[in-house]
Amino acid sequence: MEKYIKQNLLSILNQSYQDFEIIVINDNSNDNTEKSIKEMQLKDDRITLINHSQNLGVYRSRIETILNAKSKYIMIMDPDDMYLNQNLIRELYNYNKINNLDIIEFSVYHQIDGSMKIIYPDNHFQNHFHNFDKKIIYQPELSEILYYLPRTKQYSHTICRNIWNKIIRLKILLDIHHYIGDDYFNEFIITADDMAMNIILYNFANNYSNIDLPGYLYNIRKISMSNGEGGIKLRTIRSINYCLYYLNSIYNLKN
Repeated sequence: MEKYIKQNLLSILNQSYQDFEIIVINDNSNDNTEKSIKEMQLKDDRITLINHSQNLGVYRSRIETILNAKSKYIMIMDPDDMYLNQNLIRELYNYNKINNLDIIEFSVYHQIDGSMKIIYPDNHFQNHFHNFDKKIIYQPELSEILYYLPRTKQYSHTICRNIWNKIIRLKILLDIHHYIGDDYFNEFIITADDMAMNIILYNFANNYSNIDLPGYLYNIRKISMSNGEGGIKLRTIRSINYCLYYLNSIYNLKN
């Protein structure tokens, strides 16, 4: 990720709201990513770097970030993405200061081969259950808003499957980690872990809202975890494990 990591970090450091920490997990990279992060650390001591001696995968890296966070809320980013709106965190902070929410979702841009297109959550991948009148959804309705029904293409009340276009209360993520454990996502779940995490997220959270605030740039690359060589195999593994995890998580939470 040496090509992207500096612009990723700069997009955070250039936010108008400055009361934050940045935790970067270097998952045993073999390029100049670590060097680039250390160069950024010299310019801003709010950046914490955690290096892995072996590759542990996306889920374990995200969990390590959550376990090391000191704030009440967290925003998760992929290293090849960036924030486009310099007021993104400030506006989310101000909205949450009034409403005290567990989850706030915001809209994103997609960039495919350098071409940018705004994608609101209500047309993100599929038609999602969304409105942007800042409606607040509480339990038990919130726990029924899931991604899709297993073994079908029928979309019902849904929330965007991704973990990175949200601000999330840290305690909720810690509760999820306690529920899932360190070993649940084994070597077979190598992609789309955020889909499974979202299922649990909307069962543990007490409330949710969304806001008409585009600002996240999701960079879709030809060669990535879910694209390029092995992409079909990855998507097959993802689908099988997602359905199994969906059934298991709902069974355990309802019982």
